[in-house]
Amino acid sequence: MPHHANLRCRTGLIVSRLCGSTLRSRTTLRRHDLPTSSSACSLQTQQCIFRPNVDVVRGYATNQEKKVPLLKKTSPYWHLFETRAKRRWQGRSLLDVLSTEFRERSMDYYRYAVDSRLVLINGQVAKPGATIRNDDRIDCMVHRHEPPITSTPVRVLHHDRVHGFIVVDKPSSIPVHPTGRYFRTSLIEILKHDFGFENVHAVNRLDRLTSGIMIIPLITPLAKTLYNEFANGTVQKEYIARCKGNFPSGEITCNSPLLAIDRQMALNIVHHEGKPSLTIFKRLRYDPSTDTSIVHCRPMTGRSHQIRVHLQYLGHPVANDPIYSEARIWASFKSSGKRLGKGGVETIPNTEQCALSHPRESRSDAATDPELLSRRYDDIGLASPVPLSAELIRIIQRLRDLKDEEENWSRLRDTAFLSGRPPAVGDDAASYCPECFFPLRPDPKHARLRIFLHALRYTTSLGTFETEMPGWATERWTWDAEHSGDDVSIVT
Repeated sequence: MPHHANLRCRTGLIVSRLCGSTLRSRTTLRRHDLPTSSSACSLQTQQCIFRPNVDVVRGYATNQEKKVPLLKKTSPYWHLFETRAKRRWQGRSLLDVLSTEFRERSMDYYRYAVDSRLVLINGQVAKPGATIRNDDRIDCMVHRHEPPITSTPVRVLHHDRVHGFIVVDKPSSIPVHPTGRYFRTSLIEILKHDFGFENVHAVNRLDRLTSGIMIIPLITPLAKTLYNEFANGTVQKEYIARCKGNFPSGEITCNSPLLAIDRQMALNIVHHEGKPSLTIFKRLRYDPSTDTSIVHCRPMTGRSHQIRVHLQYLGHPVANDPIYSEARIWASFKSSGKRLGKGGVETIPNTEQCALSHPRESRSDAATDPELLSRRYDDIGLASPVPLSAELIRIIQRLRDLKDEEENWSRLRDTAFLSGRPPAVGDDAASYCPECFFPLRPDPKHARLRIFLHALRYTTSLGTFETEMPGWATERWTWDAEHSGDDVSIVT
C-alpha cells in the first residue's frame, strides 16, 4: 500500500514524494557454527557463517538439467545523493555534469529533477543553467533502482572478537563500497544492515566482478594498521585467474607501469608514465578443450585492475573480462594482425591524430544546446593525465556503447521526462517504474555477473586467510556451463 513520506534534505528543504514501497526493515541474525579450519585461519579460532534474514529467493533454477544461481534484488527507494564538485567539473553546466558524470540517468531525467526542485547547489534550489564552481555541494533526490546482484551469500569465514576483525568471502557482482547505482547491495552495507556489524572498515578493495577473500577491521586502530600494511606492500596477496590461451610455463614476471585514463569505464593501460606495478604469474594448468589456462597470480603492488591489465599486456587476458577481453571491443585490432598486449594498442597520439586530452571550454548555453544534449563522448580524455591516441578514444567509445547497450541505456536516454507530469509510455507502461517512470532495465545475464579472477589467500600480520578454489577453476568446468543460465527466468 503506497505511503506518503517527507524526505528532508540537510538544508531543511522538504521534498514530498509518494513512495511506492516501505523502507527495508532491519534484519535479525542467525548464526551457524562451522568446524575449525587450521589451513584457512592461522589464529585457530572457530569459524562461523552468518545467514541473515533478507527478502531474497536463494537457490537454483533448472535449465536443461543445469543449475543456475538466481539473483538478489532490492526494491527501489528514494535516496538523497550528496557530492562535492570535482575540479574537472568547474565551469561546466549542472545538467552537463549530471548527465556525463552520473550516466545511469539521462539528460532529460536530470532536467526533470531540476524542474521539480529535487536538485540543490549549496543548499539552494538549482536552476537548469547553473554553472558548477569548485567544491560546490550538490544534492539530488532520486528514486534509486539498484542493479541485481548474485544470490550467493556473503560468507563470514572468521570473526575475531579479541582483535576486532572479520574475514569474509565476497561473491562476484557485489561492490565493496557504495558506488554508482550500488548502495544497499554493497559489501559494506550488507555487513552493516544484514549482519549487524556496526563499524566496518574496508582497507582494501576487490573489483565488483572479482570474488574472494577480504580482511575487514571492525575497530579504527586496527584499520589504520592494516591499511598501512596494504599501502606498504607487506601483505602477501594470491589470486587465481582463468585466462585465454596457453599461458607460458614457469614463473612469469610483468613489471610494466599502469596508468588510469578513463574514470567512467575504469580503464587502465600500460604506459611509461604510469605507476610502478609488479605481478608474478605461474601457470597451474592448461585446458586445451577451452583453450584457457588456470594461472596463480601474485600482485606485489596494488594498482587498480593490475592483474587484469598485466594479463592482457602479456597476451592472455582474463577469459571473460568485459573490459580487457571483450571481442566486440578488441576484434578490430586482432583482425588487423595486432596483439592485445605488448604494443597492440597505440597509446601515444601522433601529429595526424586528434586527442581529447584537455577540458573543453565552458558553454553558458549548455542547458539548452541540442548539440550538447546529444553528445555522449565529450568527456573522454578529461580524466586522463596524458593525451590519448585516436585508437584509445575509439576503445573508450566502444566500451561505453557496449555498456549502454547491455543496460538498455539507449532506451532510457530517449525517454522524455516532463516536469509536473509523467512521460507518455503508452502500451509499454509495464516496463517503466510507476513511481518515477524510470525505464526498467533487463536482468543481467549470469555470465556477466563475474570474471574469472578470485582472491584466494592473504597473509598479513594477523595471520594467513584463504578461501576455496572457485568452481570455474576446476578441471570439469566448460564454457557451456558458464552460459547455461542466460535464458533462465529469474525469480524475485
